Amino acid sequence: MVLARRRGRKVGVACIQIKSSRTYSRPTAPTARTRRPFRYDTWFNNFECPPQADFFCLVALYPALDAAQKRELGTWWAPQILLFSQAEMRRFLRGVRTVAGKPDRMFGFGFNDPSEAVQTRGDSARRHRDFSDHLLPRSLSRLRKFLSA
Repeated sequence: MVLARRRGRKVGVACIQIKSSRTYSRPTAPTARTRRPFRYDTWFNNFECPPQADFFCLVALYPALDAAQKRELGTWWAPQILLFSQAEMRRFLRGVRTVAGKPDRMFGFGFNDPSEAVQTRGDSARRHRDFSDHLLPRSLSRLRKFLSA
């Protein structure tokens, strides 16, 4: 995807590669032995970063919760979008490893609500690193700055 921003006569352009994941939800409460359980989990395939992409969006759709009715709406889905720059994505993907330390073919994030994103797969040390700062609402200023440069 190409995103352009016009400011007067100047146009800023960013090339964004979009990757998507299925979202897996837990229908029941996690067991006591489950570490850092989340209501939703995502799994992305590992990939090579093409040099043409300025940014990467990791998109997952999940069944949203209607606060007024307190029930899941099966016909309405909400997106969770993480934004990474080229350098951030390369650095992240280099570190995607299995517990044994070998390159992992997948990585994932878990969350209970759309304001959090915690790495749940692809970290050999299982640190459950918080990537909430990469959520799109918190990253828009970086994208705007890039388009204004």
